[in-house]
Amino acid sequence: MEKNVINLIKSKYFNLSKSQKRISDYILKNHQKVAFMTAKELSNESQVSESTVVRYAIALGFNGYPELIESIRDNIKSKLTTIERFDLSTSANLKGEDSFKNIMRNDIENIRSTIKQNNQETIDLIADELAKSNRIYILGLRSSKVLANYLHYYISLIFNETFVKEIEAQNVFDDLVNLKPGDVLVAIAFPRYSKLTIEALKYAKDNNITVISLTDSSLSPLNEYSKYTLLADLSISTFIDSLVAPMSVLNLLITSISIRNKKTVQQKFEKLEKVWDEYGIFR
Repeated sequence: MEKNVINLIKSKYFNLSKSQKRISDYILKNHQKVAFMTAKELSNESQVSESTVVRYAIALGFNGYPELIESIRDNIKSKLTTIERFDLSTSANLKGEDSFKNIMRNDIENIRSTIKQNNQETIDLIADELAKSNRIYILGLRSSKVLANYLHYYISLIFNETFVKEIEAQNVFDDLVNLKPGDVLVAIAFPRYSKLTIEALKYAKDNNITVISLTDSSLSPLNEYSKYTLLADLSISTFIDSLVAPMSVLNLLITSISIRNKKTVQQKFEKLEKVWDEYGIFR
């Protein structure tokens, strides 16, 4: 399967039927709009039957229409500006009283897709890598900073707090120069990928630092510099980066790490509970 769906459509164009060429013409001219269309909507716009649209996806080599749409979304999501994403999302069945249901359904689908893209073996390898590292650095810029903060908070509870360092945007390279072989850099980035994050990963790899990334697909530029990659789907239903799926992946990773360090975690929580109780931290 060709990674770029637009190039795939162009390469197969002259072998398609007349109706299928009509669909291709519409997609090539309107692929950003098509990314949010149902098979019925595309059939109406292309003036073909809905079954023809389904057969068209299969003729291109996809398992069905949903896989074709996902490939189109992957093709455009790293290139869309926030304004373009906003314009598309407001016309993508997200209006009216059912809009909140559509957004939540999209989050559910993102999690389902994410489950298929990851496996316990990789999670275990990453957990082992973090446990044996000299120090853990965590980098997440822009909206990914929320995820970096979350991971840093819980990893710091599991390990000694001085063992884990969150890299701040204004001090990225100031912190990177402190990395040494044996340290691990955990990077989190999604479309549109922060250029500074990619430059940081290149620096880390050039200096023999192990990189673990959390990103959206195997086509992500983070993969080139990563020893291990975890994937989380951020299908673009709105201009907002939905962090539901990547948060779920982090929950899995944090849980796996805590299981490996069960005794240490229990002892630390026992101390914390005594302090929290003594100083009335919680009601």
